[in-house]
Amino acid sequence: MKLLPLILSCFLLFFPFESSYGQSSEPPILFIYDASGSMWGKLTNSTKKEVAADVLVQTIDALDTDQKIGFMAYGHRSKGDCEDVELLADLTNSDKSLLKSEVRKLNPLGKTPLAYSATLAIDAIKRSKTKATIILITDGIESCGGNLCEVIRMAREAGIEFKLHIVGFGLKDDETEALKCAAKEGNGNYYDAKDADQLAEVMDEAVHQKIDDPVANHTFYATKNGEPVDAYIKIVNKETGKDIRGSRTYKDTAHVHIPIGTYELSVRPLAGSDIAGKTIELTKTEEGTSHTDISFDGGKIEVLVTNNGEGWDATVRVIDQATQKTVAQTRTYKKSPFLEVNTGHYDVVVNPLGIKGSSLKYTFENILVAANESNAISYDYKTGELFVGVSTSSGELVDATVNVTDLNTNKNVAASRTYTSESSNPRKFILLPGNYKVVIKPLGKHKGASQTHELDVFAGQSTTKSIKVN
Repeated sequence: MKLLPLILSCFLLFFPFESSYGQSSEPPILFIYDASGSMWGKLTNSTKKEVAADVLVQTIDALDTDQKIGFMAYGHRSKGDCEDVELLADLTNSDKSLLKSEVRKLNPLGKTPLAYSATLAIDAIKRSKTKATIILITDGIESCGGNLCEVIRMAREAGIEFKLHIVGFGLKDDETEALKCAAKEGNGNYYDAKDADQLAEVMDEAVHQKIDDPVANHTFYATKNGEPVDAYIKIVNKETGKDIRGSRTYKDTAHVHIPIGTYELSVRPLAGSDIAGKTIELTKTEEGTSHTDISFDGGKIEVLVTNNGEGWDATVRVIDQATQKTVAQTRTYKKSPFLEVNTGHYDVVVNPLGIKGSSLKYTFENILVAANESNAISYDYKTGELFVGVSTSSGELVDATVNVTDLNTNKNVAASRTYTSESSNPRKFILLPGNYKVVIKPLGKHKGASQTHELDVFAGQSTTKSIKVN
């Protein structure tokens, strides 16, 4: 691929394009599509080929009817050919049916000649005497020795008008550097997609970031405790109430054009944590470049719930003291989970599972969460066990309902049934220490022989009540 600079300068050697393209309200979009062998790789229950084809067809369908759309694919005709690149629809095309048919027919086979594909795509733009937006979709990195970033840089220096977006589909973090470089040199964006939903989302954004759009004059960078975070930014003009198309950081710098004015930014992180979004006011006073750093700094709350010193299952809610809204919640499953929240003051409400009593919930009040710090809190429930068995004087197990009432509060705290199995008769209750009333009501042939008993439950102890009926 050392001949790339020469190839790039010799634009007349390739495809016989028309000298001009049909009139359209928008400059054309040229898709470069990955049909290399790796597209047969699985993504959940489908192949990457199937997912990418479905999303691209949907994207094409959503474009304006007069949008000129070119289509190029690589790697679909030969397993080992680094020049296996084919223009399947040129920049004069507006036939969506043709494109969708070509997408569906592709059979992934070969290599990933990104630099060579870009060279031919740029040649198409040069020959058509127009400007265009290129959207390159790839699930892999260059496999033919080319330098995609250098190809794009040279074309821009040669005065060829295009914008290049690159969509990395299922790539690892350490495989994206060269693609990000090329997108930056192409005055476009690098988008990362891990699944079908993300691919559809980034494709929609890419087709709306066109060559004719104003040059980006504002950048955003979002962090959480010093680390870059993926965040979505919605931009609304405060005077007109109209939206400017939003942007997304993808753990990198987002670029957007913002006219002079005052705006409200609604920013939310997309990192799958409990960190809340925020609203920021931005005033743009001049057309020059400007920048906004967005911080989602937060801390963690670690919650340990035990019962008589043993790890216990419980639900946990974190309530913002300022708004009284629940901002995070989880379940412990006998472990000590972390809940990640914004900095601030919180109440943490713990509710144990499987324990019965009048006052089960415990609230940790006014927990201060500072940036990049962790608060460890714990609560140990002290309980006792109550076993209630129902049988005849001869030892026959009796099916009966059992209701347990806290005599201090007169609140019914537990109800169950003994049945006639040794696994459930006696019936076990885990109770907070206290004085209880137990009412049993036999069923079946012993129906009507109800009994009421009072007893005490002590922390760390077992109490057994064996009830005999006739």
